[in-house]
Amino acid sequence: MPNDNPLYLVREEILLFEKLPEALKSNWKPVIETIDAYESEAEITRRMKDSRFELPGLEAFIKSGGKDGPQFDFSKVSEPAWAEYFYTIGASGTSALIQLSLQSPGLTDEQMDSIAAMSAIRHVILEENNAAKSKKR
Repeated sequence: MPNDNPLYLVREEILLFEKLPEALKSNWKPVIETIDAYESEAEITRRMKDSRFELPGLEAFIKSGGKDGPQFDFSKVSEPAWAEYFYTIGASGTSALIQLSLQSPGLTDEQMDSIAAMSAIRHVILEENNAAKSKKR
């Protein structure tokens, strides 16, 4: 049964999605993410310095685009801190997590729900970044 939650994916993520088993893909209809208002490295660095929590290795993970794999423990992020966490890593870090997650062996529909949630969070962050850039012009 197809899922009604949007799965906002960029081109690279769609290529990863297409490699998933047909039984898993059939439950999801990707929406192409068209907003390209990602943060600069300087912005992410500023956000990380301003954050109230520390996750060693997070900045390197974001800068690598998730290619190096996370070098920190997600379980150390408390539930109330998730909003600050996603703001801190921004759309760039969230993209890294999505790409890494789409490559997880044995990906399940439940995990796809989490990926869809991250893609929706990234979409909102991109909308906010885009609005902020428009105001500066």
